[in-house]
This record gives sequence, structure tokens and C-alpha cells, in this order.
Amino acid sequence: MLMTIEAEIDVNGRVTFLEPLNIRKKSRAIVTLLDDVRPSETETANGDETEATHPLELLGRLPKINAPPDFSERHDFYAHGKLED
Repeated sequence: MLMTIEAEIDVNGRVTFLEPLNIRKKSRAIVTLLDDVRPSETETANGDETEATHPLELLGRLPKINAPPDFSERHDFYAHGKLED
């Protein structure tokens, strides 16, 4: 079974899993190092503790658009110029 788990690896090679890892037997893993490191949910880049941001709160940061009232019903037409059947 394949499983993807997010983790942070410090400069000494210590791995900290960012979510619970429940395995029942010895397992192999492939590690992919990502270019950028984002702060964990409870600390900022300078290490200060902060409250975790709920994912739904991030939606409120998206830019607002001025769309016609029927935008959600006719999104194919507005996005692709397709006429409805």
C-alpha cells in the first residue's frame, strides 16, 4: 500500500512527521526533498508560536471577482464560451 505523509527534516537528518503515522510492520520509504520549507502550522519562520490557520480561513483571502449573478450556473459558458444544451 502506498501512503503519502508530510514531514520536515532538519539539517541533522531528524525527521518529524506532520501527521500521525500508523504502520504495522517494517516498511520501505522513498524520500522526496522539496525546494521550499514552509513553517509548521504552529510556528512562524522565526520560530514564534502562533495559532494554526484553519484551511477555510484561507478561502477568505482569495480575491473577490465581480461576476454576473448566474456565474455559478453558467460557468462553462463564461469560462469556455460554450453554450448550454
